[in-house]
Amino acid sequence: MKTVQITLLTLLSFLTLSCQDTDKKLQTNSASIGNDPLPTLSNTLKKHHYKDSRSGLVVYSKEFPSEWKVVSMPSYKYDKAIPSFSYQIQGPGGVKAFNSMHEIYTYNENPQYNQMMGAYGIKVKEIPNINSLMEVEFAPKMRSLGFSYLGTEMATDMEQIFRQKMKKQGLPQMDFKILSTKWTNGKGAQALVNLVFIKFDSSMPYMGRNTTWTYGVDYLIADTSELHTAYEAIKKSLLSEVENPQWLQYKNKIMMQRQQQSNMDHQRRMAANQAQFESHQQYMKGVYASSDANHNAYMQRLRGTDGSDAGHQSYINMIRDEETVFDANGQSYTVDGYAQQYWTDSDGNYIKTDDLFYNPNGDINLNHKDWTSLQRRN
Repeated sequence: MKTVQITLLTLLSFLTLSCQDTDKKLQTNSASIGNDPLPTLSNTLKKHHYKDSRSGLVVYSKEFPSEWKVVSMPSYKYDKAIPSFSYQIQGPGGVKAFNSMHEIYTYNENPQYNQMMGAYGIKVKEIPNINSLMEVEFAPKMRSLGFSYLGTEMATDMEQIFRQKMKKQGLPQMDFKILSTKWTNGKGAQALVNLVFIKFDSSMPYMGRNTTWTYGVDYLIADTSELHTAYEAIKKSLLSEVENPQWLQYKNKIMMQRQQQSNMDHQRRMAANQAQFESHQQYMKGVYASSDANHNAYMQRLRGTDGSDAGHQSYINMIRDEETVFDANGQSYTVDGYAQQYWTDSDGNYIKTDDLFYNPNGDINLNHKDWTSLQRRN
């Protein structure tokens, strides 16, 4: 199971970078927006670095129009060392682009296995239809913003490009789909919203077929006259992406250490099995020792911890959908999990928000209190 999760985490990083693309059909349909470059954006570009806050390394860089304000934040929800990124973009012409972080679920033919995974805090959910995901994940959000649905295209051409990229990166074959949708608010703005869906099937001894699946959503909103220009700028930013070689070495080192640890665990189990032949008493002791070692290793893999108190707290936080954040003095706070930012006042109250541009110190509704930003554990 850990192998499946590591594979998906690698793919999630890849999808977070690239799932804003839509297929050629949608690009053709948007031609009515205007194919000629509009004067809103200059030809000046600036680099934005997506940075791993724990190692301090730049993971990759992209180029965006200099008029755009780009903010990104790493997330370690599924891997404590390798981040995926959320982002928010603002620009002239009503341009707003952002994404929702991917979720990972598992589902098995064996209900006992599903029950066991749920007991360990792993999300269990049946595999949905991609169109039903649209209605659950982002259609209500778009309608609440005043947008109405114009049409849907399955991005088959772009899916093929992504499969070629995954093959080049050595990723296994997976069921991979992109659902591209177009929206309008009838007030001069349109939106392109993409849902990326992947699932991976594997067979498990005595457990039958297990499916791990994930999805995420990317949004692009702009004035109708600017949507095509913004879309082209997004495409160019994807093509400009450059991975940092130092980060690649760092990531490969992490994966190698994990493999070495797995090999060491295997050798220890083999040694324990050999000792079982010495005597019946030693055999029984070896069985229990091996069982305990396997259980502990299994629990650590599920929790993503190294056995430390901090790692144990992270596991408890995951089960309770909480996380631990710190102020500048090192004071810790346990808060409702996985918001983009947290702020606290002198009374110990806290605010959580997914708006990377929000600062409560400028909010007149908060009684002019002083709010301090809280940071995640490095």
